[in-house]
Amino acid sequence: MSQEQQDDPHYKKHVTELGDTRDIVASHDIYSQNGIKLLSAGARINSTMYERIICHKLNAPLEQSLSISNPVSSSDLSELAQRILHEHPLFERVHRTLPENFSLAEAVGKVQLNAPLGFKLAVARDRMEEMFSHGVETALICGFLGHQIGLDTQQSIQLVTAGIFHDLGELHIEPELLGRRDSLSMSERKHIYAHPLTIFLILQEFPDLYHPMVSTAVLEHHERLDGSGYPSGINQKKLGRLGRLLAVAEVVSSLYRSGADAEPSRIRIMLKLNMHHQLDAAAIGHILSVLESDKEEAAAKSVGIGKLQGIVQKMAEQFSAWDRDYQYQMQGCTDSKRLIFLNERINMLKCALEDAGLNFNRTEMIAEMFCDDTLEALELQGLAQEFVSKVRDIEHELKRRWPSLDQPSIDTGDEFIRSWIKRALKLTAS
Repeated sequence: MSQEQQDDPHYKKHVTELGDTRDIVASHDIYSQNGIKLLSAGARINSTMYERIICHKLNAPLEQSLSISNPVSSSDLSELAQRILHEHPLFERVHRTLPENFSLAEAVGKVQLNAPLGFKLAVARDRMEEMFSHGVETALICGFLGHQIGLDTQQSIQLVTAGIFHDLGELHIEPELLGRRDSLSMSERKHIYAHPLTIFLILQEFPDLYHPMVSTAVLEHHERLDGSGYPSGINQKKLGRLGRLLAVAEVVSSLYRSGADAEPSRIRIMLKLNMHHQLDAAAIGHILSVLESDKEEAAAKSVGIGKLQGIVQKMAEQFSAWDRDYQYQMQGCTDSKRLIFLNERINMLKCALEDAGLNFNRTEMIAEMFCDDTLEALELQGLAQEFVSKVRDIEHELKRRWPSLDQPSIDTGDEFIRSWIKRALKLTAS
C-alpha cells in the first residue's frame, strides 16, 4: 500500500473522533515507520490522539492495529440487507423475481470479514452511514445479478463482497469534497477518482480472502466499456466479469438513492442510455426485466410535448453543428488528439440516444408521435434530460485526460471544444 493512501489525515480523523463514542483500543504497540513508539498496546483511542498520529507515517494501517467494540459482522450485514428488502420497493421487487429458496439477505450474510475489514466497515457505519448502506444495497443488486447471470457460488460471494467494500475508499477523502461532487475543480475531482484504488490497495493485503478477485472488481467499479471511466480508463477488452457486474449494480443503487432519480422510469432511461456503450448489456437486461413491470407509474404524469420537441430539436442542432465544423477545426488546430477523442465520444452519445429511442431525423414529428402516449413521452423527456448529464461526463473525462483544457489557450480546437460543451450544457435549461 502506498504511504499516501495509508497515512491520509481524513481516515485518521474519522477513527480518532469515533473513539470519543466507541471503545477503540490499540491491539498491539503502534510504531511510526522510523521506529518511534506512538501508542502502547491497550491504549484507548480518541480525538486527543489525532495530533500525535497525524505527524507520523505509521508502520501499519490503523485497521490492522486497532480493535473496536461492536465491529461489523456478517450477521450485521445480513440483518441490514433484510431491512432494505422489506423497506425499499425496488429491492423488494428484485427479490420477488428470484426463486423462493434463494435469499438475497442470506447471500449478503455469506460475506467473510476479517478483523481489519470489520473495523473499517464499523468506521463507515458510524461515520458515513449513507455510504455504508449504499454498500449493502449494491451488494443486494450484486447478489441478484450473480444469480441471474449464473455465477457459481464462489464467484457470487466474491461479487457480493465487492459490493459491500466498493466505496470504502471514500473514508480517505475529505468529507467536504464528497458533499459537493457537482461543483469540484479538476484537482479536487482527482481525489474522488482515487477512491477505487485506495480500497484496492487495502484489499490486496489479504490474498487469502479478497485478492485478486474482490479487489480487482472493486478497482473497476467506475470503469466503463468504452474506456470513459476511472481510475485507469480501461475498456471492455480489459474489464473483468465481476467488475462489469459491480459497475451495473453500483449505478442502479446510486440512481435509486439519488432522490429525483429514484423513479423506476428514470432508472430505466439511464440504463437504456448506457447499454452496450458503457455498461454490460446482459446485466442491464436483467434489471430492466424487473423495472418493466412498473411502467404504469408514469400514467398520471404530464409532459410538455411542445417544450420537449424544442429541446430535442436543439439537441439535433448541436450534433449537426459538431458534424459541420469538426473537419474545419481539425485543419486549424495544433493538436488534434482532443478533437478526435471528443468526436468519438459525441458520436457514441448520439448513437446511444438513438438506440434508446430518440430520432433526430424526425424531430418535427414528436408532438404527433407522443401526444397520446404519456409513458413514451416521459421516457423521451428523460433521455433529453440525460443528454446534459452525459455531456458533463464527457467534459470531466476530457479534463481528466487533458488537464490543460482548464487553462486559457490560443489553440482554436480547444476553444471550439469549450464552446460546444458550454452550449450543450445549457440546452435543457433554455
